[in-house]
Amino acid sequence: MTVDTDTTDADTASDAATDEHAEADELDTDADRDDDQDQDDDDGQDDEGRGGNSEAAKWRHKTREVESERDALRDQLAAQRRAVLAAAAAAKRVSPELVAKTVELDELLDENGLLDPARAVAAIDEVITTYGLPDRRPDGSGGKSREGGTKAERVGWGSVLRGNARTQR
Repeated sequence: MTVDTDTTDADTASDAATDEHAEADELDTDADRDDDQDQDDDDGQDDEGRGGNSEAAKWRHKTREVESERDALRDQLAAQRRAVLAAAAAAKRVSPELVAKTVELDELLDENGLLDPARAVAAIDEVITTYGLPDRRPDGSGGKSREGGTKAERVGWGSVLRGNARTQR
């Protein structure tokens, strides 16, 4: 009896693909076993009865929860600090985006980790000076001119052409 030892390239490729799938399945099974060891049953014991691994898995899980909560709270605190700084910038009529990009927020915190209003105002004033921004605070005139009278009435082209324009000084 003669055995055909010739294999085609397709057979070799098929065997290689099968071997790769088998290795991947084996890796998945190992990972599943590791996950199973980390999971607790309702009674606090894992499937294999290893109380030490069960206890460690429980603490790892709690640690992850606490870390994610801490990160969320840190993000909320940073957002609040940025909002306070943006409000202070808007009160001085400076772009909050410009202040956020040019001011290091951590430098404005006091020893308790709170945003120091004096440092925030000083930082905003420094941005105004650095970038040569005009003083855009409202003048409080309420529509009156700086000389104390009311603003001059606007004269349109129609009244000028008709000769009805009044000259005001």
